[in-house]
Amino acid sequence: MFKKILIIGTSPVVALVVLVAIAAALQPDDFSVERSAALDAPPAALFEQVNDHRKFMEWNPFTEGP
Repeated sequence: MFKKILIIGTSPVVALVVLVAIAAALQPDDFSVERSAALDAPPAALFEQVNDHRKFMEWNPFTEGP
């Protein structure tokens, strides 16, 4: 009796796991995230910012909200 309850009780869980696995298998294998900004500054001034890794948090476009 316990085995019957266990099999019936877990079948929805197994079905859900199978559905999630199928949905994951159908998703594309790659994705990309891009963000850009147009800056009105000379290249030398921009290079000074991106060349120093300690200034990364100042210019990183992913640290600010959309």
